[in-house]
Amino acid sequence: MGGEEATVGSWPWIVVFNFNSNDGSDPGGCGSTLVADGWVLTAAHCVEYSPPNSFSLVIGEHTLSDDDPEDNPLRLNLEVERVIIHPEYGTQGLNHDIALLKLVSLVDLSTYTPACLAEEGVDWTGETAWTYGWGTIEEGASSISNVLMETNVTIVSNEDCNSREGMEGEVTEDMVCAEWPGRDACQGDSGGPFSVEVDGQHVLVGAVSWGYGCAREGLPGVYSRVGYHRQWIDDTMAKYGGANFCANT
Repeated sequence: MGGEEATVGSWPWIVVFNFNSNDGSDPGGCGSTLVADGWVLTAAHCVEYSPPNSFSLVIGEHTLSDDDPEDNPLRLNLEVERVIIHPEYGTQGLNHDIALLKLVSLVDLSTYTPACLAEEGVDWTGETAWTYGWGTIEEGASSISNVLMETNVTIVSNEDCNSREGMEGEVTEDMVCAEWPGRDACQGDSGGPFSVEVDGQHVLVGAVSWGYGCAREGLPGVYSRVGYHRQWIDDTMAKYGGANFCANT
């Protein structure tokens, strides 16, 4: 909400879900982020009821209805080998709303750029962050956006977020909040990237998780905090074969 159409190719790590088949023919519904040559990161609530063979992922997408490879040679369907949901997901509200998807085949990192993973313990309060996806551009809209949309918001502290009426005590340390009047992620953006530019590279700070409506005054959007989960991310990838990351990860 409150955003504009992204420039084609400006967010090369964004990956869109293709539910109900694994052939990439009908993308939309959740977003995710390429974080390594064989790994995609998303929200757990996007995949908690989805076995690997029931969906696929599409990278290099901009216009969802445009699936002709001749028009978009970078569009690539990615099949999923394994879905790994954080073991503590759902133990308190939507805490630990994070999952890793191991791909069947490695992605060529000379063609497809991964986002860098946030380090553990970094305080991002006050930073400008970007959220982008194919979600609805109005709360309660009947359809998602056909084109990739983007907007920027400001990260607020968890203490501030927990002080907002209606959100008291719901924001745990594994989450990060952000807001800007009239701007927010919305339905269909779940699992997608929430990133901050650092020294010319985008660092994945969060994954779109939850919120009360979209861009409601005084109610920030909430994202699963990547830095908090960094040890789990690293350990999980190492357990299932390792990974090649962005240059600074």
